[in-house]
Amino acid sequence: MAVCGGVKRVMLVGAFVLAVAVPAGAFQVSLFVPRDDTVFWASLVRLTRAAAHDLALDLEVYSADNRGETMLSQVEAACIKGTDGILFMNYENLGHQILAISQVHAVPAFLFNTGFSDPRMIPRRQYPHWIGSMTPDDTRAGALLAEGLIRAAKRSGRNAVRMLAVEGNPLEKSSSDRVDGMKTVVAGRDDVTLYGIVSAGKGWSRGRARDAVMEELRSHPDINTVWAAGDDMALGARDAVGELGLDKGMVVTGGIDWSLAAVESIRTGGVTLSVGGHVLEGAWSLVLMHDYLNRRDFARESTVFKTRMHAIDSGNVEQVAAFLSDDWDHVDFTCFSKYLNKALLYRFDLPYLLDAFYPKKNTFELTVEERRWLADHPTVRLGIDDNWPPFEFIGPEGRYKGMVADYVRALEDRLGIRCIYTRGMSWTDTLEAMGENRLDMIAAIGAIPRHKGAMRLTSPFLSFPLVVITSEQVDFVEDMAALSGRTVAVVKDYSEHTILSAEYPDIKVLATDSTARALAAVATGRAHAYVGNLAVANYTIKQERFTHLKVSGTVPRTLEISMGVRKDWPLFAGLVSKAIESISQAERDTIYQRWLPLRYEHGFDYGLLWKCLGGAALVLALALYWNRRLAALNRALKKEIAVRVTAEEALRREQSRVKVMAVTDPLTGLYNRRKFAEAFPLEISRLRRSGRYLAFAIMDIDFFKQYNDHYGHQMGDEALNRVGALLLQRCKRGTDYCFRLGGEEFGILFLARDSQRALAFMESTRQAIAAMAIEHAHSRVDDVLTVSLGLVVSDTPTDIDGMYKVADNALYRAKGAGRNRTEMVCC
Repeated sequence: MAVCGGVKRVMLVGAFVLAVAVPAGAFQVSLFVPRDDTVFWASLVRLTRAAAHDLALDLEVYSADNRGETMLSQVEAACIKGTDGILFMNYENLGHQILAISQVHAVPAFLFNTGFSDPRMIPRRQYPHWIGSMTPDDTRAGALLAEGLIRAAKRSGRNAVRMLAVEGNPLEKSSSDRVDGMKTVVAGRDDVTLYGIVSAGKGWSRGRARDAVMEELRSHPDINTVWAAGDDMALGARDAVGELGLDKGMVVTGGIDWSLAAVESIRTGGVTLSVGGHVLEGAWSLVLMHDYLNRRDFARESTVFKTRMHAIDSGNVEQVAAFLSDDWDHVDFTCFSKYLNKALLYRFDLPYLLDAFYPKKNTFELTVEERRWLADHPTVRLGIDDNWPPFEFIGPEGRYKGMVADYVRALEDRLGIRCIYTRGMSWTDTLEAMGENRLDMIAAIGAIPRHKGAMRLTSPFLSFPLVVITSEQVDFVEDMAALSGRTVAVVKDYSEHTILSAEYPDIKVLATDSTARALAAVATGRAHAYVGNLAVANYTIKQERFTHLKVSGTVPRTLEISMGVRKDWPLFAGLVSKAIESISQAERDTIYQRWLPLRYEHGFDYGLLWKCLGGAALVLALALYWNRRLAALNRALKKEIAVRVTAEEALRREQSRVKVMAVTDPLTGLYNRRKFAEAFPLEISRLRRSGRYLAFAIMDIDFFKQYNDHYGHQMGDEALNRVGALLLQRCKRGTDYCFRLGGEEFGILFLARDSQRALAFMESTRQAIAAMAIEHAHSRVDDVLTVSLGLVVSDTPTDIDGMYKVADNALYRAKGAGRNRTEMVCC
């Protein structure tokens, strides 16, 4: 990281010579974690503190002790106290409530570690103060761990893999996503049997994992592989094997998180595998929050960042062990800040950090099985995009060139294979040929869900932001909503084509057969904008001389590029990933500089600097003289600016708070009737585009007057709050709304695929409220609090009053039929 250090020294000299540099103000940022007594969370907190020290930020850490309600109260308290920003996670699906709190207090919020299930939940849309996210691909992590454990079991002579899985807190999305990733791998293999999934409890406990695994091993002694959603649980599995007196080599185990204890166990022959990399997310998120607070908004590149997950075993454990056991004093996190290094793009990549600060001798070793497979497959049929510069293209001399081509050649050298590429195929034809196994591999493909289902994707090796290109006459495109109803050009079947079609249905997509033609459509006025990869767009604009086009905005996504391998070649997919990860940072930088030489500044001519300093001495003297004369005026001006900025910020916060209060019920925090009146026409419009049904339910607490009379209004308010919190937890999609309509009456507005699914959702909600077991000894229905619901489902709703009346009549029938039930009307 000497490069970054050199840039910082130049900045310091410049500040001294010109005597005008003003350091960034000290901001206070709050970090919220579910617990800090496990190795992973303790490491994440320590790394975030190290980043805060380098960035001159005041970091305050809050631990919720595995209690969601505690985390909510901590967020509220920090915002009231006056924090400048919060780093939060969607712990136990509380993300919506945390974001609502940040909106009320106008505090910038950055999401890390655990995201939302709904893909439409994107920063700066529904919640403007939600500025960005940095989350791991937990599904990929679970799959990566399963693939690695299966390979390890096979290497140790097991033809049939008998697997047991250990999950963490089932309410945490990270645990469920990892389990889903494991299941996708196991489901596709006849030689793997999943015996079952046991839980280590809410705290992802090592002790509970040990006990659960011991019980399963006693019942099923042929289990030879234990997959764990967390490293502590993998260590618990190793404890179980030891306490039962089994040969430790008979059971391969692995987890996710890169805990120091698990890494040490790998070094000593205990745990077989660990998947991680997300331990740095707190630090990365803090870098982006730092830049945002210092008015260097990262949205120009993206608002959604993904952490790449990597597997370590005995072959590559030492470099990660050196990193995790360090105090990180010599890691300079300012090198990742764009506010402090304006020439670079964000590069939150763990291998880059490790190669920069923990260099190792690069080695690449193959197992006997891998060598045998490669000997049987000396050539690979490679699909390429021959018109996608600077990534890959065919040069005038007929040679395969570009950044991706350089990676392919590095792959050929490491694996000893020959890639035979095809020319003249459209990208659509290439994807079709891959699906039919007429190709063995695609050299570069976007890591999006559609492609993950069609082939095996390797570890990403390149990533670039997606940008919006327009003519010079168009103003800045603040977000994708500004393109609604507009024609946007893309390349057919590229990742951005899939993203726009799936996530932005209001945009009119013009699909072309090349980047040059898509940009030409903008240049000639056939399209309002082009959406695509920044590097490709920049290269094509220069080559085609589209001088009147410009970058006007970004898509809140970073496009990661992987290689794609046919689904029936799992071993080769692992080999390609291993080969890619063995490419050193120096090699990657060389490739990058060959094709995009202007992105990073490497080095500085200090001889020239000192020559310039001689001539600068006179400038320095004059500057110091005038600096004294202007100091008093400058201080007064700064004070005036500070007062005005503070007043403006206070006004903006108050305006935002008032807007939220106007549509929020003060007791439960749910939306009120006014918001219901606003949301209804929006959902009718969304319904017409989606082809779904609009469902509206009125829910009334049974015999609530008797509850208030006997338990008091304070307990009544508490009961209303608990019902409201459950509705918020269940209404998680961007198209779900829940309201308090008045008294003990609530409303739920949502889109559904059909009437039966709408009814099932409301019935499960009714049952969940009863399952809270809120005592109600004076109810005539049950001894716990229950609700009655009137539900109306329509594919042609016209007005709010009509649907409300139908739902209200259905509620009346539910009460007349004995309460604690749902009555549905379809119209």
